[in-house]
Amino acid sequence: MDDAPAPKADNCVRIVIWNCRSGFDGPKFDRLVALEPDVAVVPESCTPERLARKRSGWTSAQWLGHASRPTKGLSVLSFGDWTLTPLPAEPQLERFLPVRVRGSVTFDLIGTWCRSKHPGLDAERKRPRSQLEQLPEAFADLWQGDVVIAGDFNHSASFGVPEHRSWGRIAAALDGVGLASAYHEHRGEPFGAESYPTHWHGSGRPRHIDYCFFPNRWTVRQVWVGGQDAWNVPRRGSDHAPLVVDLEPPHALR
Repeated sequence: MDDAPAPKADNCVRIVIWNCRSGFDGPKFDRLVALEPDVAVVPESCTPERLARKRSGWTSAQWLGHASRPTKGLSVLSFGDWTLTPLPAEPQLERFLPVRVRGSVTFDLIGTWCRSKHPGLDAERKRPRSQLEQLPEAFADLWQGDVVIAGDFNHSASFGVPEHRSWGRIAAALDGVGLASAYHEHRGEPFGAESYPTHWHGSGRPRHIDYCFFPNRWTVRQVWVGGQDAWNVPRRGSDHAPLVVDLEPPHALR
């Protein structure tokens, strides 16, 4: 892909997903802002209070995490004319942060960081696939409106046979509530066979594990994935690539 995403098209909302791998209150925040998000979903990020000591420029922020680890939670931030308000969380699904996004259009967004190790969850419930499979039913009240689910799912159809089957169930369930993966819709690639990975894990095989699921009556105008040479670097990067998605609702933004 190109070194940077193209300028956002008219009538679109830009959502950026980036697991920043900590250190968000420094150059990593600046790099995220340079991608010009309207809304950003940032796993492994610090609290807004900590971020505000060194950086500014967002309009609102919600954070999910534990007080004992203020540098390693899940943030959803808005920029420009966009704002966020919290929505009721599902107590049994501790990896999901639901918010209402308001700007030129209003929609709900569920940010996620499905990490494998999570305090307070038993051995089965801590699995990303277990939480993801419960998602459509747990947030049933939201599906009547426009909902985006975005973040680090820590899951892929390329993980092996059991995970492939699990991912198939998850994708089918999300399709059942009218959601499609922006990357796969835009590029026409099947799950598990992505040309552009979003995660580089040591010497292991790069994988695509970060996603943006969007209402299938919306239109994807652009999908961009950051490259390893530019983003998998010390201090300013991560083992995850940023995923930039420009979405156009059916009612044009004015």
